[in-house]
Amino acid sequence: MHSDWESVRQHAGTSLDNSIVQHFGDSRAEAQAAVCEDVTSPLTQTTLIQISGVDKTVFCQGQFTNDVSLVSDRHSQLSAYCSPKGRMLACFRHFQCDDNYYLTLPQELAAAILKRLRLFVLRAKAELTASDWLGLGLSGPNAETLLTEYLGQSTPTAVDEVLVSGALCTIRVPGPFPRFELYGPAAPILACWQQLRQQARPVGAAAWTLLDIRAGLPSVAEATQDAFVPQMANLDLVGGVSFHKGCYVGQEIIARMHYLGRLKRRMFRLCLDNIATRPAPGTDLFAPALRGEQSVGQIVSSAPSPAGGSEALAVLIQECLKADLQLADQDGVAISQQALPYAVPDIAA
Repeated sequence: MHSDWESVRQHAGTSLDNSIVQHFGDSRAEAQAAVCEDVTSPLTQTTLIQISGVDKTVFCQGQFTNDVSLVSDRHSQLSAYCSPKGRMLACFRHFQCDDNYYLTLPQELAAAILKRLRLFVLRAKAELTASDWLGLGLSGPNAETLLTEYLGQSTPTAVDEVLVSGALCTIRVPGPFPRFELYGPAAPILACWQQLRQQARPVGAAAWTLLDIRAGLPSVAEATQDAFVPQMANLDLVGGVSFHKGCYVGQEIIARMHYLGRLKRRMFRLCLDNIATRPAPGTDLFAPALRGEQSVGQIVSSAPSPAGGSEALAVLIQECLKADLQLADQDGVAISQQALPYAVPDIAA
């Protein structure tokens, strides 16, 4: 956990996992609140990388899947950093503030991704550093009103839209209700947290992940690095891939899969009942009736479900959705498909 978030530890019932605040005492109740109430969440699971310098756009354009020229102080985008094999090493939101770029990365990946990106700067006038900025989430039926009152001006109205207000950068992100992520230096973020926690229920990373799952937002964890091309995780369906920009790492394979239609897997939302512990990213799924002991997919992310059990995103062979799915090393788990907020193309079509 960033040292400036230490005060969060003092909240009764706080549960930490590798310094990430997973919940504040009752993960199930927080999941229930997240899907129907106003909630606010310290984004302790997120670390920011800052990219600056006159060549930052050219550098990023050659590394990431999306068209970096579209990033501005008013517009953010989802994107990915891939291996030469076209498989994702990281998936993140890319935004701009004060002429600097920022990437929102999982805490567990940030240091390694920063180190790897620095290897390719070469002679480019671009500097990559670990940012000391913090993140804060706000979601709910009254989120727009609460944030407008706090900021003293209207909030972003469209997904990916950015508002820079003083020291805070506010981004509208997908969700069942108006949902925002705020980033900035520690002092203004902590001040915002202290105010919003009086008006919205504090929730941890698990509940915020649930909202990401319901929005169908892909992610990459340490266990799933180099496992999925962007299209397998639906990154193209949520605006995270440009097929019109120039070359970038892994572009040839990603483009070939797009234009030749060789995609066999997509990401789907699942409900897992009768499960005591939510499955970790990378956990294998099986469809014995169709593929025997061969894995047919992997968990991308998971979170406690308001109804009990877990909800998850998983990359799967699409035809295996018609069969009974099983989770590795866990018997008796009932797995069913749930709707995503966007259409997933039928691979067989």
